[in-house]
Amino acid sequence: MQRGSFNFMASHEIYASAPKNWYVSPVQCDCFWLDMIVNPPQGSGVPDPIKGYFQDLKKRVEESLEKRFIYMYGSRKKIRLDTKRPLSKSLFSRDIAVNVFVGVERRRQRIRCDLTPLGIVDPKTCKVHATDKFLTISQDGERWVSTSIHDFLQMCAIEDIGLSTDIHYVGLTKNPHERPLNRQHRGYSDMVYGIGSDDNDFFLFVTVFKVMTSGAHSASGFNFFVSNSMTDEVAVQPEGHLIEGALIAYFDSPYQDEQGAGERAKLEAQLRRAKLERSIESVVIDFDVEGDSPYYRLRSRARSAANRHVFRCCLVDDKLCIEPLPESLDATTLFR
Repeated sequence: MQRGSFNFMASHEIYASAPKNWYVSPVQCDCFWLDMIVNPPQGSGVPDPIKGYFQDLKKRVEESLEKRFIYMYGSRKKIRLDTKRPLSKSLFSRDIAVNVFVGVERRRQRIRCDLTPLGIVDPKTCKVHATDKFLTISQDGERWVSTSIHDFLQMCAIEDIGLSTDIHYVGLTKNPHERPLNRQHRGYSDMVYGIGSDDNDFFLFVTVFKVMTSGAHSASGFNFFVSNSMTDEVAVQPEGHLIEGALIAYFDSPYQDEQGAGERAKLEAQLRRAKLERSIESVVIDFDVEGDSPYYRLRSRARSAANRHVFRCCLVDDKLCIEPLPESLDATTLFR
């Protein structure tokens, strides 16, 4: 099914005149440790598997309901493996923990984990090799699996040690295999040089959002809840810019202060146009990635750490309003 398959709805008088609201949520969000992109173990250059993954993702999206990609640069406390004793095994149970050092002060931490995603059936007899960044593990000493410490924790950690991700930059792209992976990107360089790598690791988040339009025409009794990609009421590029602008305003990173006033003015103009031309009165963004990985516990200078960020973006007295909504919000209440 292609974008705009239901574009006849956008010109229907009842639909066009009805007051509408957008509900925006992630279809998928991928997190990559930037060290594996800009400084991969096999040498300089973006690793082919990562570039290929994003090329395939772009192709899949373009072949269905075409969208733009929102990317974010973020940082977390540096974590490195204890190479002398990477795993701790219990004598009396099947419990196992990975031993790591956290931050520039190298605070030692044990994190309980489950090794079954790596094909380990009996943790007590598995064989392990480790560098500070990579864990290589095998059940039988013949078939080995190697993974970075951050991929390992995302797959295997069953204990949360309370770390969160600081968001420093939000951007928009049609080509996730190019612009976000470029180490010359200003957002990346500002982040790295601004906060430093002694105490931090850096991450790239690439998200595909779905935009649902809800509304009701009281005179006719017509209610609807339909994807904007299906109606193409708002085209793909302005749809992406609106989401990007709303997230920039919400997270309010100091590394985007220079463009902040201009971005807010553009967002106000987009909201004004959406209301005037399409009767879209507000945009609710519900950034909630499936699962409970602490890597998606996001925060910024303007926002406290949370696994779910929900907010309404609209105009109040013709000025931009970013209204945080409760993390416990039942999204279905928005469409009643």
